[in-house]
Amino acid sequence: MDNDIKGFIYAIFASLSYALMGAFVKLASDFSVESIVFFRNFFCVLCVLPLIWKNKISIATKKPFLHIFRAVSGLIAIYFFFYTATKMLLIESLVLINTNPLFIPLWMALLFHEKLSFNKIWLLILGFMGVIFIIKPGGSVFQPAALMGLGSGIFVALAMISVNKLSNTEPVARIMFYFFVSALGISAIPMVYTWSWTSSAVQWIYILMVGCFSFTYQYCITNAYYWGHPTKVSSMVYLAVVFSGLIGWILWQQVPDIFSLLGILLVVLCGILTINNHRKEKKRS
Repeated sequence: MDNDIKGFIYAIFASLSYALMGAFVKLASDFSVESIVFFRNFFCVLCVLPLIWKNKISIATKKPFLHIFRAVSGLIAIYFFFYTATKMLLIESLVLINTNPLFIPLWMALLFHEKLSFNKIWLLILGFMGVIFIIKPGGSVFQPAALMGLGSGIFVALAMISVNKLSNTEPVARIMFYFFVSALGISAIPMVYTWSWTSSAVQWIYILMVGCFSFTYQYCITNAYYWGHPTKVSSMVYLAVVFSGLIGWILWQQVPDIFSLLGILLVVLCGILTINNHRKEKKRS
C-alpha cells in the first residue's frame, strides 16, 4: 500500500476518534469535566505503558521542562475543549479547537520572532471572522464555553509547537508517555475536589470510551504523520468537523444555524489554506 494512502487512512480514523471522544464527553454527564479529564489520562497511561515496554524505549530525557511545558499546555487545551463540548454543539466545539493552525503562526512570531507574511495575516483575519460567526458576540450563544473553546485552539497550537521541538530528539512513545503521566498527576488535584460517585454502569462505559478514543486518536494521528505528507494529513484532520456534525445530528438532532455554518466553513477553509501556505513557505526557504 502506498505510504500516502496509509497516512490518509490513519488520518480518517484519527478524525473519527476525536469526534467520538467529544461525543462521549457530552454523554458522560454524571461526571464533572475534571473527573473526565483525569480518567481520560488514566486510561491513556494504561495504554501507553505497553508501548514503552514492548518497544524497549527508555524514558530518560534531557528535556524534562519542555515535556512539562507540553503537558501543561495540552492539558489546559483538553480542559477547555471538554468543557466546551458539554455546553455547545459538538461540531462548534470541534471547530473551535481546530482553530489551532491559525494560532501557530502567531505563537511562532511571538516566541521565535518568525515573520508574519501577508498571506498568514489575511488568512488569520478571515479565520477569526469565522470564529465570530460561531460565538456570536452579544448573542445568546456568546458564553464562557465559546471563549474556552477558542482557548483550546490557542493552547493546542502551543502544545503542537512544543511537540515539534521535542520530536527532534525524542521518540513519539516517550513524548506520549511524559504527556499522559504528567497530565494524570496534574489532573488528579482538581478531580479530588469535584469528584462525585455514580453507580451507573453506562456512565462508566462512556468515560471508558473517552479514554479509549483519546488514545486511539493519539495513535492514529502519530501514524498518519509518520506515513503521510504532513500538509495533507493536517488538512485531512478537519474531517473531524464533518464527523462531529454527523454524530451531533444523529444523537442530539443538533443542526448549526446559518451563521455558525458560515463560520465553520471559514475556519476550516482558512485552516487548510494556512497549512498549505506554511508548506509553500518552507519549500521556498
